Amino acid sequence: HGGAITLTGSEAEFSGNNIFNNNTAKNHGGAVYLVYYTDSEKNRVGSTLTMTGGSFIGNSAIGGGAVSIRSNCSASFDQTVFENNSVSGDDGSNNGEGVSVPGI
Repeated sequence: HGGAITLTGSEAEFSGNNIFNNNTAKNHGGAVYLVYYTDSEKNRVGSTLTMTGGSFIGNSAIGGGAVSIRSNCSASFDQTVFENNSVSGDDGSNNGEGVSVPGI
């Protein structure tokens, strides 16, 4: 999961010319994977990604060629380029060449 970055119940903000190029994940989120964790009181604590500018180019995974966003997580993209990202696999999760949000 997350060929470059995995966010587990955390926040990240990128601005400017950040480039995620040619990352690969064996499962979901070729470049970035957002996932929640369950705290001691059994609350799901989600991750948040905010990206302004930058690019996701040539990333690949089974689901979410560039980014995979799991439940209880959120992401926003402003002036961000998604180009030539790809998905593979035949398990039904091969969706979202740019961004995958399973369960929606």
